[in-house]
Amino acid sequence: MSDDDPIFRNAWDATMNEETSPKTLYLNCALHTDRTIRKSIGSKVCAPISEKALVYQMFRALMDEPEEEGFYKQSEGFIKYLSQAGFHTFEAYFKEIYLISNIIYLWPKCFREGVNFYTNNYLQSMHRILKYVYLKGEKMKRLNYTVYFG
Repeated sequence: MSDDDPIFRNAWDATMNEETSPKTLYLNCALHTDRTIRKSIGSKVCAPISEKALVYQMFRALMDEPEEEGFYKQSEGFIKYLSQAGFHTFEAYFKEIYLISNIIYLWPKCFREGVNFYTNNYLQSMHRILKYVYLKGEKMKRLNYTVYFG
């Protein structure tokens, strides 16, 4: 689970030195996706706050849709609404970033079948403990040296 940047997925694949299993499930952290979309709505939707809030609520309903068929139906309605409301900049951004074939499976709830978590807070908490408690804030570039020599 990661934020929207594929750098972590690419690093995982490179580190494992072999093809990643097709069963490997990459997910975007729901909190990172939510934060990114709120910033994008704020900068790309030129409208009063109430309309920005409506766009955000529609996105959250789309993100939290548990059924795949419902997700596709709602996404069509969301795109139609953005077009009719004149939010063409955000519509183009949303299509380009969130609806492309290899990204669309990373953020909606309907594609997280069997997954009981939606954030990477536990991993970030462990990272903070490792960095500030055990390493006393010292920066280490490679985790394998940190664990072995730390």
